[in-house]
Amino acid sequence: MHLSSANREAVMLRLRRYESLLTSNGISLEEAGSVSEKGSTARDTGDSEDGQAVGHGEDPGFVDQQVPRRARVLGNRPDSELGDELPDPGEAEECEFGDEEEAPTPGSLVFGPQCSLSTLAANRPSIQQTFRLWQTFLDNFNPLTKILHAPTTQQLISTAVAGANGPDANTEALLFAIYLCAVTTMTEQECMDQLGEPKMNLFNRYSHATKRALCNAQFLQSTDLVVLQALTLYLLASRQCIDDQSMWLLAGLAGRTAQVMGMHREQTLNKLPPFEAELRRRLWWQIILLDSQSASVSGTRLDATWVDTGDTKCPLNLSDSALSPYMREIPFEHQGPTEMLFCRVRFEVGECMKQVRKVERARKVSPSVPLAQAEQAIDSLEHKLDEHLFRRCDGSIPLHLLATGVGHSAICSMRLSVRQHLYVPAETKGVGKMSEAGRGELFQLALRILEYDNVAYSTKSLQPFLWYVTSNFPFQALIHVLTHLLHWAKGDEAEQGWASINQVYGDRPDLIGDTKKPVSVAIGNLILKAWEKTAGDNDLRLLATTYPVASDVVNKLRARGLQTTVSDDVTMTGGV
Repeated sequence: MHLSSANREAVMLRLRRYESLLTSNGISLEEAGSVSEKGSTARDTGDSEDGQAVGHGEDPGFVDQQVPRRARVLGNRPDSELGDELPDPGEAEECEFGDEEEAPTPGSLVFGPQCSLSTLAANRPSIQQTFRLWQTFLDNFNPLTKILHAPTTQQLISTAVAGANGPDANTEALLFAIYLCAVTTMTEQECMDQLGEPKMNLFNRYSHATKRALCNAQFLQSTDLVVLQALTLYLLASRQCIDDQSMWLLAGLAGRTAQVMGMHREQTLNKLPPFEAELRRRLWWQIILLDSQSASVSGTRLDATWVDTGDTKCPLNLSDSALSPYMREIPFEHQGPTEMLFCRVRFEVGECMKQVRKVERARKVSPSVPLAQAEQAIDSLEHKLDEHLFRRCDGSIPLHLLATGVGHSAICSMRLSVRQHLYVPAETKGVGKMSEAGRGELFQLALRILEYDNVAYSTKSLQPFLWYVTSNFPFQALIHVLTHLLHWAKGDEAEQGWASINQVYGDRPDLIGDTKKPVSVAIGNLILKAWEKTAGDNDLRLLATTYPVASDVVNKLRARGLQTTVSDDVTMTGGV
């Protein structure tokens, strides 16, 4: 029977697929019909072909430990009893395309069309630039995330750049993510001096390369730890250029992948080597904090999320030097500041926020539940941080200074959120009904939060960490200050409020530049209304002279034709 060229190609594709399926199930193609003894033995005994044990345990959500960094949870899926027989999702077979055509991947649905493989290879930096970017990552990005174990990652980089054929797909995704993170933290001048190109060019190049590399690594199907680390680093580095709604959805994607890998279950992690388990705890907590913050700035309010379904312990306060892939037990946790200081502060704040959310959800069911429970949780956090971490910090060390500032700011933000509920009766709607007793207290809390942000911008030693400060602006505090200026502030309070607004926009002129974000538009409307209110009570010329930055912001907003009507429910929960 004669086959057309198209049909012949389709048949060949099917044959390759069948051959792959036969081979993966231990059937030798050279010895037709015979089953590989080695393959059968591996499945019968529970051992892998290289002699490593594959422990299933009795938990229905067991973890495949044959390759620790690819551990995944099968949970209660109908096919979970198949165990080892299931292929790794990251190794699923794809259609083959010719040299001029590349297979579309599910990742393309998320990131869109990507550069070609040849272009990706051309985007690799030189060896000298690679290690310069790696050092920048270690200095500026790694202390605030601690997703990677620096010593083992450095070995990985050294091996990758020394290889004649380049890194494998998973490692390449991580490398490009590291380059992107490093560039994100650099100034324009640093990029020109060290890498010889404008920052925007470098950022766009490594952003596109990271997305392509993630697609090559099949990040939507992969259960490889390195791939999820690369995806999370990409999201952390891209928060300023991805819209809030998309970032929240992408953070959820990372979270679901982590769940597939069992990171949300402490029982699952305990089956892994201690080093692997601790790396997963670090990554899981970074993902849930990213999801929480993304939900906040996107205006999403959920009573319960996938974040609350996990029971993974907080990562230990240990520097990378205390961890090793070869250790059999986790060492005792260090008391006082370590390399994990900043992350540990954020993790403790995140755990407290979960407790506060539980109280708020309970009050929706039963309003008689006292808000004092939330206040007690915040008080307990403040005491814990002061006693175990902050009192031992050295303010001359930039990481210590930033950690204490972020910690105190987060505590104030949680108090502001809780006390807004306390001082605004549940049966009323809108800030206009706020009780007299709480107004001044909440206003001062909001001013204090903005002051922590202003200090971070004005402190020279903290400039390498501005990428984090920029991505975590306290919108809740700004909204509250503007609302207070609009409704109540006079005299000294008005002066305090506008002085703070003047400083905020002096540090962050980009806040008025994004007209696509609903929060930015709403804040712009609030500024116009508050300015008009204050101008009505004071000499407008003197007001513009005293607060020139704020006056300039108002003029720019008016030029854009923003409306001076404000919704009464423009609020936002705090993040860390």
